[in-house]
Amino acid sequence: MFGWLTAACASQPTRPRMSLSRALQLLASLGTAADVTDKLGEPDYRIKFNHDDRTDNTFLRNRESLDNWKEGLISNPIGLIDTLPIGTKILGYIFEYGPLVLNPTRGALLVCIDGNGRVIGWMYSKELVGIEEKAGLK
Repeated sequence: MFGWLTAACASQPTRPRMSLSRALQLLASLGTAADVTDKLGEPDYRIKFNHDDRTDNTFLRNRESLDNWKEGLISNPIGLIDTLPIGTKILGYIFEYGPLVLNPTRGALLVCIDGNGRVIGWMYSKELVGIEEKAGLK
């Protein structure tokens, strides 16, 4: 009866327990996509950066304008979004916090990777500002 539950739980990737604050500290010293996945685990999703493309079904934010991207994210370095070419690879990690199990505050950490596999910067959801110590890697 519970075989599907066991299988579903067993297939979840193992990840280190860490806060967004700790992940941001680590990112400062990680140079490649391989370094990121080594320290943070496999991302929740891998996408390519895009904007203003109403036909892009790979990631809903890609349908939004560049201004909406900027409005919803904190970036490092500042101005990163303005320099990203369309097609930049992004590793997406979900962080969440909340006393309510059914409705936690949730946001993403987006790590930007260039064509050579190097980390060129990162962005995270403004919903996570002020709770970086409390928001944990999902």
